[in-house]
Amino acid sequence: MSATPHTLYTLLEGLEGDGLLPAGDAARLAALPVSEEVRDPWYVVLLVGAGAWLAGILFLVFIAGTKLVDTSFKVMIAGAVLMPVALVLRWKTKHLFNHQLAFAAGIAGQLGFVLGLGAELDFTAETWAAAFAVEVLLVWLYPDFAHRLLSTLLAVAAAAGFVYRLEWFSLIHGLVLVLAVATGLWLYEAKGAAGRLRRHYRPVGYGLAAGLLGVLILSLSREMIDVGDWWKSSIVVGGALVVLVYQVLDGQAVRGVVRWGMVVAALAVAAVAWETPGISAALFVLVLGFSRGNRLLTGAALVFLALFVGFFYYNLQLTLLVKSGVLAGSGLLFLGLRQVFLTMTRREADDG
Repeated sequence: MSATPHTLYTLLEGLEGDGLLPAGDAARLAALPVSEEVRDPWYVVLLVGAGAWLAGILFLVFIAGTKLVDTSFKVMIAGAVLMPVALVLRWKTKHLFNHQLAFAAGIAGQLGFVLGLGAELDFTAETWAAAFAVEVLLVWLYPDFAHRLLSTLLAVAAAAGFVYRLEWFSLIHGLVLVLAVATGLWLYEAKGAAGRLRRHYRPVGYGLAAGLLGVLILSLSREMIDVGDWWKSSIVVGGALVVLVYQVLDGQAVRGVVRWGMVVAALAVAAVAWETPGISAALFVLVLGFSRGNRLLTGAALVFLALFVGFFYYNLQLTLLVKSGVLAGSGLLFLGLRQVFLTMTRREADDG
């Protein structure tokens, strides 16, 4: 047995010598950068994270107990100070405890700044505009997946708050349009995750998808934001669903009657859920998640779909007997469509 220590290059060189790698690949592969990051076991991460969050909470309790921060203005200033401190702590240290402590301090800073500013300005539109700017800045600067996702969600919430305070409720449909288009960029995940914004692409993508579904929760209660014409958002997300279905089927080389049948089915869903655009939006995210093989998107879409369908069912101005008939008939219809599509697919495969 050779006493020469094995390295990555010697291993690749051996594979190349055995004909298992093309000539010259050993040197090229060995020269690629290798990540030296070592992941801690999940239970270590959990315990250290819990300790950091507990330390952060106790620190905030201490500050509150000393009454050093006893006015809304001081709360705002304290939040404005905590955010850059959290950024420096996250960037300058590599220890897991410090990362979690920075996360906790950053969240506390954001809440303190927004709540303090809101108390000073009576939560006017300017408050939500400032909150939106802060969250967008943190998405760019804070190097943490979970924090970027959360900041994206908070930015969407701030945008909705801005619309609410202006009382330009029709702008909510414009927000839905922007979120639907941005969420659709999941189709180009392979390019985006390998590009210059690769560290931002996925967390921001998850946040935008969740933000789209979250904004449309407002359509479940006219008491939240009485837009009165949610059919506009239905057109937006229904059109996005139809385009997405067409693109996905086209990418999978599904042609003919099957593709157009699925497009018509997407149109039918959008038409039926005219006053509940969340159904079309949940299906939009569901198709995205399924096409990308993304369980997180798929799972979130299924949860929201159950919520929106449940509301749609209870909102129908029909008797329980008629509702049962509608559900049973819908189920039979979709089972029949499934069988038709399967039969057409087999025929096209046999003809090909």
